[in-house]
Formats: sequence, structure tokens, C-alpha cells
Amino acid sequence: MRSIRRRLVVSLLLGSGLLVLAVGLGASAVVARRLRHEFDHSLLAKARALVTLTGQDHGEVEIDFADEFMPEFEAPSRPEYFQMWLADGALVERSNSLGGRDLPRAAELSDSPLHRDLRLPDGRPGRMVQIAFVPQPEDDEPETALDPRAPPGQLRSAVLVVAKGREPLEALIRSLYAAAIGMAALLMAGIALLVHFAVRGGMAPIEEIGRQVQALDAERLGSRVAVQPPVRELAPIVEQLNALLDRLEAAFERERRFSSDVAHELRTPVAELRSLAEVGVRWPEDREAVQAFFEDARAISQQMERTVTTLLALARCEGGIEATEPGELVVSELLADAWAVLAPEAAARSLRLELAAPAASIVSDREKLRLILSNLLSNAVAYSPPGSTVACTARADGGLLEITVANPAPHLTPADLPHLFDRFWRKEAARSDGRHGGLGLALARSFATLLGFHLTARLDPDHQLELRLTGPVGTSP
Repeated sequence: MRSIRRRLVVSLLLGSGLLVLAVGLGASAVVARRLRHEFDHSLLAKARALVTLTGQDHGEVEIDFADEFMPEFEAPSRPEYFQMWLADGALVERSNSLGGRDLPRAAELSDSPLHRDLRLPDGRPGRMVQIAFVPQPEDDEPETALDPRAPPGQLRSAVLVVAKGREPLEALIRSLYAAAIGMAALLMAGIALLVHFAVRGGMAPIEEIGRQVQALDAERLGSRVAVQPPVRELAPIVEQLNALLDRLEAAFERERRFSSDVAHELRTPVAELRSLAEVGVRWPEDREAVQAFFEDARAISQQMERTVTTLLALARCEGGIEATEPGELVVSELLADAWAVLAPEAAARSLRLELAAPAASIVSDREKLRLILSNLLSNAVAYSPPGSTVACTARADGGLLEITVANPAPHLTPADLPHLFDRFWRKEAARSDGRHGGLGLALARSFATLLGFHLTARLDPDHQLELRLTGPVGTSP
């Protein structure tokens, strides 16, 4: 598994290490080049000092060299060397350190100094400089041609080579590079510590989020992820995690409530069935009582069947497997049919219906839309105060259908509206009967969503509940 921490540490160390090493070696190379330049400059200065000691008189070139002023050419160990020739190759002078040996001489003559490496007579690595010059003449000497083969009386040119060992220079350069590498190693050690602590500090909030998420389970979904102090870059992640936890907590709560409600809803009819069976077994000879028991058992079974059928329909809708069969239909006819079924119950409670629906045609699933409208009207009939009015209006405008079912709801409060479409929710459980199990509005909303409609609830200041269904008119979902 890849590690962000390891990748950051390795990348930072490699990058900073290469950068430090490149800077150190680059600086060392610049200094080494400068040292070599200074070495060549000192070598050239010594050669020019020897040139000032050289003169010629009537074609004879001589050097006024004194060992006591330049003892480096006479040193018993690690001496320096010089040798001078005329331009034609005739030897003029050599240092005693050469012991009769010769220094190498470049064949070409140039006005510019010539520097190059060489192996000294004693075997040491060295550096030499070669210069061509015209020795200073006496005051009465003519300043004419430089040709070494010129007749006597004309000036002659000379070639001087000065050489010295470069071990101190190379040792200094090696020390310089070693120091640069050592400093780079120390810097890398310091950078490694800084990177370690910086990455650990930077990764601490992420690791804290990981620990908090790892501690979550189904029993602690109420906990939320928090980083203190807040980190700007992690804020979106924390917000999304907490939003996900909100959704998970709500989903788990719905499932817990659903399981509890199903158990509660089925417990009573199951207990009633068991009681009827026990009584029927005890007095089987009472045919009228047994027949009544069977009638009650059938009613209870129908109630349970409606509950299970509704739950299955909800599950199919939420699972996306509920099919639709779009077709052309007239909304006013569906509303009239739904009210006709509810008319006896409405009359028993002295409820009036105010219906205003144009004979407009739409394209949708007839059975599912009929079930939605039936549930909306059934809810209004079941929970409206006796003698009140249920108002139902429908209109199609601008390609949208809007159906509103309004009824007085004095027992509802604005805090109840979010729960109207929850499964098995009832404001007053004691008012439940066998026909209303608290699933009608939940199923209506699921079917509405399946058909591309929106079902909303609103409670006005006069405690008039409005259930509003809006959706497309002329196209199938």
C-alpha cells in the first residue's frame, strides 16, 4: 500500500539532497577554478620576475639570478623549476633543481602565456607556464629585429618555462570538495530532521481524521469528524465526511424506526388472530361465533395484506424496479372516481368536497396516479374535523400539472410537516384504525417521485393543510 508520508519524505529528501549537492559542487567548482587561476597567476608572476632579471648585450642573453632571492629553485625537497632558451633552442639558463634535466617546451611561440599540466622531473604532478619574450638590451643596443638567426648586433628573443608542483593546489581542491560534500551531508541530516517533523506535523490532521473515522461504527454514527485547529485544505473533506455521516445516521435511524414500526403494526393484528384462533378452538360448536371469528380474521388479514403490499411497493420504488405504464388520462375523472370511493366515509363525517378540475388530458401512469390522488383525499377525509370542507383543485398551465388537496388540520404544527411522509407516522396513534396504517402519504410520495412529480406539504397560519402535487403534463416520465 502506498504511503503519502513516505512518498513526501522521499521526494523532499531526494529533491533537497540533489539541490544541496548541486549547489555545493557547483560552488566548489567555481572556487576550484578560481584557485587554479590564482595558481597560474602566481606562476606567471614568478616567470615575469625572472624576465625582469634577463637582459642581452651585443647578442648575448644573460640572467642575473641569485639563489638567495629565490630559494624555492634551490630547495632540497619539493623545489620549483625554471629553464630558459633562446628562440633557436640554445640553452641560456636552468635552475639547479633540474640537475641537468630539461623541462618540456612547446614548439609554438606565442605572445600569450601558455599554461599546462606536466610531470615534474622528480615525478610529482606539476603545472608550467611558458612565455616568449625579448630580453632587455643595454642602452647602446639597437632595438631591431627579433629573428634569433639574425646577424650579431640585432636583438634576440628567448623562451622561459617555469614549473612548480601542484600537489598543494590539488590537495586544497580535494579538501574543498570534501568539505562541500561534508557540508551537504550535514545539511541533508538537518533537512531530513526538518522534513520528518514538518511532514509529521502536516500529516497529523489527516491521521487524526483517520483515527476518528476508524472509531466510527453503527452504534456511534452520531459522532462527527473534527480537526482542531481547523485546516483549510482539509475543510472540504471534513464537511463531506460529516455530510455523509448525517445521511448514514438518518438512513440507519429510518431503518431502525421502520423495523420498530413494522413490528408494532403487525404485533396487534397477529395478536388478534391468535386470540380469535384460541377462542374458536375452545368453543367450536358455536357456529355463529366461529363465523364471526372468521369475519374478523379476514378483516385483520386484509389489513396485514394492505400493509405488506404497500411496503413491497415502497421497496420496489426505492430500489428502482417499479415499472410504469404511461398513457393518456383525464385528471378530473381520476379525482371524481377517487372521491366516489370515499364518499360514504365523508358523508358519515359530514364532510363536503369542493372540486375544481378542468377536463385536461395528461400522459402518465393511470393506476399509480389514481393511487396518489386516492391517498391524498383519503388522508384529508380521515383527519379533517367533522363538518369541515375538503378542497381539491387542479390546473394545467405552461406544461405543468398542479393538484392541491386542502383540509383543516387543527392538530398539526409546522414541526410535524417533515414527518408527514414518514412511514407509519401518525400525529395521534390512538386515532389509527384498520384502514390507515401511516403508509399512504409515504407511498404517494414514492409514486410521485417515480412519475417525475413533486409532492409537498404546507400548513398556513389558519392550520389549513395543503398537499400539493406538481409534475409534467404532456410527456411520459
